[in-house]
Amino acid sequence: MTSNTLSKGEKTRLNILRATLRVIASAGRSGVTHRAVAKEAGVSLSLTTYYFKDLSELLIDAFRLHKEELHQQLAPIFLVYQEDVSLLQQYRQQGDHQGAERAVTAIVDQLSDFVFTQVESDPQGLMVEMSFFFDMHMPENFRQAAYQLRQRFVDDLAQLCEGIGSDDPAADAEIIIGTIQRLQYEALSVPGYTSPDKVRQQLRRVLRMLWGDSPIH
Repeated sequence: MTSNTLSKGEKTRLNILRATLRVIASAGRSGVTHRAVAKEAGVSLSLTTYYFKDLSELLIDAFRLHKEELHQQLAPIFLVYQEDVSLLQQYRQQGDHQGAERAVTAIVDQLSDFVFTQVESDPQGLMVEMSFFFDMHMPENFRQAAYQLRQRFVDDLAQLCEGIGSDDPAADAEIIIGTIQRLQYEALSVPGYTSPDKVRQQLRRVLRMLWGDSPIH
């Protein structure tokens, strides 16, 4: 649904959710109050309480919006990965080690580019995710919602791992996503510590361990 087809109420609700994400990024989850969100959104306090009487609902819906939009942004990238995975399998079946190595390098390069693209273009989104995944004091229902939304990305990546011939696609997907998250958060929280070369080296090593029968060695 485009912004042009949204009703006035839906646009107001979306504005409040986006403002909530900005507050989370700047002040953390604990900084989210109806008053802070209303100020950030440029709306009256009564509107935020009208649309979201419960702060928990507001926080979870804001995070859900973030993950949905991120999934839409990643859809074309996954198509490129699928093409590279198909090529890798084709080269491996043909015994073309050089072709397989090129396909693996392309996957590593794209994953590395994704790490730094997110850090540079969407630091707010990463800060929001950090507040949901790494806050040990976060309520159980928040953690459950966060991981349920994360699972959609795990399932997509597991399909790619299955295409590679993985004997445990789900586990491989969890390891790859966990590695990407850690690298993104390092690059965001300690600028200069994580270089593109370091990211590529670590991602290549992870794929080598997961796909040991492919010519990544």
